[in-house]
Amino acid sequence: MNIEDKIPRKTDSNESFEDYYIRWPQCLSQFPKCVIRQWAYDHNSVFLEKWSEYDLTNWQFSLVNFSKDDLSKIDHFSNERKEYIEKGIYWLENNGQSELEDIDVVTYMIKHGTFPCPIIVGINGGHLIHPKSRPGEMMVEPYQILEGHTRWATALAFLEKQPSGLLEKHEIWLVDLKLSRH
Repeated sequence: MNIEDKIPRKTDSNESFEDYYIRWPQCLSQFPKCVIRQWAYDHNSVFLEKWSEYDLTNWQFSLVNFSKDDLSKIDHFSNERKEYIEKGIYWLENNGQSELEDIDVVTYMIKHGTFPCPIIVGINGGHLIHPKSRPGEMMVEPYQILEGHTRWATALAFLEKQPSGLLEKHEIWLVDLKLSRH
């Protein structure tokens, strides 16, 4: 199933989430409402561009608690992890400020020690090519970050530089990809 034919594009930048959500396809009803908001709605064009060739109808979501140790096992691509840590450290050292903007999620994490909303992490996806990977590069296991890269980078920076600033447990949307096809 090509999701581009099923998942609605935002009508315009002013479309409310509730109006968008009404148009969400029944065949993807297993997507939690907050996942739809943070991934398909907030990042609508990127979501459609990057994930349009995947069969998302088999994706199963579970809201789970991850420890600090579990967070450290989430990865992207091995050659990019260091870059994400460096970005996260920069944001922490600058209290959520970057040269271009305030990064509200970092400011939230500095204040609360956890994510403002759960990141989305894939499991059992080693048979899939990630849409942002190099040719032939498969998703990493055990855990592949799918959405929430800024929050994840900030958590990695906390683990590296200020572990006491991070709470012991964090809610994560874990997506089982074992039945997914590309």
